[in-house]
Amino acid sequence: MSKIRIKSGRRIRVDCEIKLDDRELSRYFKLDTGAQNTCLSARDLGIRLSEKEFIETYKPSFRFEGTGIDDSSTVIFYQIMVEDISIEGEHLGAVPLYISFDKNYSKRLLGLDLLNLLNYIFCFLGISLLFPKRYIL
Repeated sequence: MSKIRIKSGRRIRVDCEIKLDDRELSRYFKLDTGAQNTCLSARDLGIRLSEKEFIETYKPSFRFEGTGIDDSSTVIFYQIMVEDISIEGEHLGAVPLYISFDKNYSKRLLGLDLLNLLNYIFCFLGISLLFPKRYIL
């Protein structure tokens, strides 16, 4: 079981290992229960292509526009399938992530799409987040 202690007034940072195109990357994500999708910048995923080159190479099947916290700016995200992602040591296998080429987007958010694949417990008394071993229903 993994245990992440939540510091007072701090965001929850979750350790993730991502495998894409035979490369393994270690990244921290901020847990965001208000985010529907797990998002990060293309730079954070090690993609050095332009947005146009990415579309031609990966041919993403899905894209969406996210609204910034100012409720007026928009950011375009593209779906990309990773070979594997491990969240706090729990492997989820091949899952979609959503990347942006917007130079102003620099967050790495772990959203409900992947969080709901895990067995997790918020422990408010101990101020921690627990990831017990996954089980198959």
